Amino acid sequence: MKCPSFPRHLIALILFFCLSPQIQARQFTNTAGKAIEADIVRADQSTVTLKMANGKSITAKQSLFSAEDQKYIATWLEEHPAQLKYKFELDHSRKRLSKSKHRSNNVTVLREEWAFTVKVKNLSKDGQNNADVADLKVAYKIYRSTVADARNSGSGSKSSVFEGKYLVTNGSEIISNLPYLKVSELETIPVTLSTSQLDPNYYYRDGDKSKRRDKLEGIWVKLYHKDKEVGEFKSSGKALKNAVWK
Repeated sequence: MKCPSFPRHLIALILFFCLSPQIQARQFTNTAGKAIEADIVRADQSTVTLKMANGKSITAKQSLFSAEDQKYIATWLEEHPAQLKYKFELDHSRKRLSKSKHRSNNVTVLREEWAFTVKVKNLSKDGQNNADVADLKVAYKIYRSTVADARNSGSGSKSSVFEGKYLVTNGSEIISNLPYLKVSELETIPVTLSTSQLDPNYYYRDGDKSKRRDKLEGIWVKLYHKDKEVGEFKSSGKALKNAVWK
């Protein structure tokens, strides 16, 4: 039996529909009432990435969609658990913000305000896809010694507490969205370092007459996403060697 023949353009059309990936589009509506036809390709607890029929993708906060859409996204997320592999590069530097000098009784005190600049680069992946990370928490501890005139060293902040012989300043900041390969830069809470110098012919109670200088010992940084620790950096040095994150 002779097989029926088909026009070439019909065969090409059949192959197009059979071999081309099909988007199971759904109508999503934002809070302003605007609707689009799209399919979810990625989602987390706060954002969703939609792919439209024209192949373009958009990423937006879930809160921008209707309540019904948010329920649909939540269901999709349960059925498609995230395969996010966190990876970050952390770098830091320190800088002096201000400098002042004053006298107190027989002591000349030099005060300097210092802060760290912390840089976070996102190298995370969601399966084989590049992954943006939203609401990344950067928590840090700044360690310093306080050996200058105790009355002038002070903590400078309610967020500073003594851990052993070191004064530790705690702080944190949220990076609302960190795209793949992008770098976010933040500045820490300033801390005060003092240098005290006695007037001539005066001595400390222990007989010492040398200058007493506070020292910036280092910084410890931890990254958290959805209450999960996803990155860390710790300065070298004895102050942080045996430190415990509290």
